[in-house]
This record gives sequence, structure tokens and C-alpha cells, in this order.
Amino acid sequence: SIGAYAFFSCFKLTSIKIPESVTSIGNCAFAYCNSLISITIPSSVASIGNYAFDNCSNLTSISIPSSVTSIGFKEFYNCSSLTNITIPNSVTNIGNFAFDDCSSLTSITISSNATSIGAFAFGNCSSLTSLIIPSSVTSIGGSVFDNCSKLTSITIPSNVTSIGCYAFDGCSSLTSINADANNTAYSSLDGVLYNKLKTTLISYPAEKTNSTFVILSSVTSIADNAFGGCSRLTNITIPNSVTSIADNAFRNCSSLTSIIIPSSVTSIGDYAFLNCSSNLIIYYHNTAIGFTNPWNGYKTIPYNIVSYNGNGNTGGTVPVDNNIYTKDSKAVILKNTGNLVKTGYTFSGWNTKPDGSGIGYPAGTSVSMNGADITLYAQWMSISPSSGTFTKTAPANLTAVITAPNKANNPVIGVYNGTTRLIAGTDQAIVPTTTGYTFTLYKSYLSKLTSNTVITLKFRDGSSINYTVNIK
Repeated sequence: SIGAYAFFSCFKLTSIKIPESVTSIGNCAFAYCNSLISITIPSSVASIGNYAFDNCSNLTSISIPSSVTSIGFKEFYNCSSLTNITIPNSVTNIGNFAFDDCSSLTSITISSNATSIGAFAFGNCSSLTSLIIPSSVTSIGGSVFDNCSKLTSITIPSNVTSIGCYAFDGCSSLTSINADANNTAYSSLDGVLYNKLKTTLISYPAEKTNSTFVILSSVTSIADNAFGGCSRLTNITIPNSVTSIADNAFRNCSSLTSIIIPSSVTSIGDYAFLNCSSNLIIYYHNTAIGFTNPWNGYKTIPYNIVSYNGNGNTGGTVPVDNNIYTKDSKAVILKNTGNLVKTGYTFSGWNTKPDGSGIGYPAGTSVSMNGADITLYAQWMSISPSSGTFTKTAPANLTAVITAPNKANNPVIGVYNGTTRLIAGTDQAIVPTTTGYTFTLYKSYLSKLTSNTVITLKFRDGSSINYTVNIK
């Protein structure tokens, strides 16, 4: 055996041949032999200790014999002249920092029997352009490819069940991370890495060419450093499904100019926006706790939202307004774009109260937000006409007294039979009384009015109710 520190810091040693009698090389045995260019390790060697060739900065090549079963901690750390390495199939474990700072390494062949790759194992291998992870690997350590700035793509094989945090941090040329379709723990879409169910966004490649990105609506959490170093992104849309944003999630997104934190988010990790653009504006829901202006050095603006409620619908979907509204902005009320239906009823508009007693808004109306959320409820009118009674009060006219649902702030603005307007004089808002709506019909219509005539009351919010007339 070659003992620990046996040749430690032998600065002038340029080459060495180890005899076949040697079976083990101790910790730090050749560490800091920074003039060592080549070394021959015989097949008799079964174990190589931690730091064995640490900082052998002029070592250009080395052959690891097939008798070795593991690569130790920092075994080849900062072997900055090493250009290629073949890890024999006998090796099952690659230790933490094993090849960290091997900045000239362009090619690595990993053992087909390796099951684990430790943290920072290939960190700062800045010349590495590609790497194949064998299907035998089940565990990949944190920061494993830290600052592999020329690595362009990576594939996660089918048996990997664990990937540590910051695995791809500093991979500034990375355009895609793809998970094998048979992997049970991880998945990918368009080169973005997720967990299998796509509820956690794990890593977005730093050099993916898109300037904008919409996070999947299935995502509930954004992992540590998920968008770290994504300097091309100017805008990221976070859906209402997201509840947590981890540490450093958007660190070094230097082109990011604005981001909207949905009201669903309940936790934001430390340094989530570290080193983003100084022009970044963070929009947060006005009920969120913990935001100040500025917040962590960034400008913040509170916002409100408009949401829609089906109010007992039996089919269709409510419209979704994805806009945010600051205090002085206005929202435009949406149509029934999701084709809401309710059995036995017809959709008649939106109201701020489920029973229609609030403010009614027809589609297209512009509404001031005034620093508060607005929830609008679908209004439903029975398909079967209601009854109304017309009482003759003078020879020249009829007065109608109609009992209709209370629609405060939403008066009747027209009474029709089909397309014929029935109100005497010009149309005007008819204010409801405690007994109903009172109005006078056109004199020219009197002769046409009979029992069982259907008339329609139209309201300011665009809704309407049909009545079957009875004459008294």
C-alpha cells in the first residue's frame, strides 16, 4: 500500500510508476504534486483514497484500473489539465467533488454499473460539452454539474429516483433537460425538468431561447434555483396553482422585468430574486402578508383580481380573467365565454351578489377596481315565464304592476313584446318599489294587449325576465 500523504506536495515529481504489488493508495497520497504529468496505476490496486490526486494540476491523463470499485471524495479535485477520463465498469460509486474543477475535461465515460454520482462530482468542468449518464444510476447529487458552462443537454435515465438541489446551477449553455419516459420520479416537457406528476418545476435550462415562459397549471411548487441564471427570460407567468417558491428560485434572472405573484403563494424562500434586474417590478395580491415597497431592493405594486362564479351552474365553465388590476385601473366584464348553463334556467348576466341584490354588470362594462377584488356571480332566470297583472286605471292607458326579483342598483330599462317597445314615452329606468315595477304602456298597444301575451323586462345589466300577462 501507498500510505496517506506519502507523496503529498512533491512539487517536482513529474511521473511515477506504481508496481503491481500495490493494492491500495491512501488518502492524499499524491495531493498537490502539481508537476505530475502522468501516472500508471496497476490492475492490482482495488482502492484509491480520498484526495488521492487532489490538485495535481498538470496531470493530463490517468487510467483507472477495473479493479477499483469507487471514486473517492475529491479524488481528482482540480486536476485542471486532465482532458478525458474513463471510469471502468467496476466502479459503482462516484464520490462528492470527485472531478470538481477539472476545467479541461472534455470527455467522461461513466461506468455502466455506477449507481450514484455524488454532489459536485463534475462541478466546474467548464470544458465538458456532453455526458451520458448510464441507466444504472439511481442517485445524482446536488450541484453535480455546477458551472459546467459548455454542457448543452442532459438526459436523466429511467432509474434515477433522486436529484439533489442546484444540480444544473451555472450550466449557462444548457438548452434542454430530458427525462426518460419510463422514469417513475421525473418527467420533462419541452426540455424543462419536473417531478413525475409535474407538480414541482425542478429546473428550466438557462440557455433555452424563449424570452417568456408560462408555468404549467399543474405546478404547485417551484424548486430551489429552478430558474437560476435564466438570463434570456423577460417574463414568467406563475399560475394560481403555485403555493410555494423555494430559495433562489429566480436568482440571476438578469433580464426579468416584472413578475406576478399569485394570491395562492403562501411562502417565498430566501434570495428568491437575488441578482435580478434592478428594474424588476414584483406584483403581489393586496391581501398578501410581508411585502413592503421596496421589498428586498425591488419595487412592488399590490394588485386585485376579477373572478367569476357559476352560482349553481350545471354545465359549462366560468370565464377566467387572467389580468391583474392595480388600484386605479379598470376591468372589462367578460361574456359567458365558457357557455355556463343551468337546467331549467337561462343565463341573464353577472351580479356582485348571488341573489342579484348587488350591482349588475353587462358584458363589456368597464369597472373601476378601487383597490378591491370583485367576484361576479352568474344570474339565472327561469325558462318558464312568470306571471304579471295589468290593471286598467284610466280609459287611455294600462298600468302594469310586476313582481320581480329584487335587483337593487339594476333597474328595468325597457319593456318589450318581442322587439316592440311597450313603455309610454321614452325608455327610462323604472325604479322598483316594494310591490314591484310600475309603468304605463303605449296607447297604440292597448288594442293589441290580451291575456297570455308574453312581455319582457330588460335590466340595465343586460339580463331579462319574461312575464305572461293577465288583464283585469
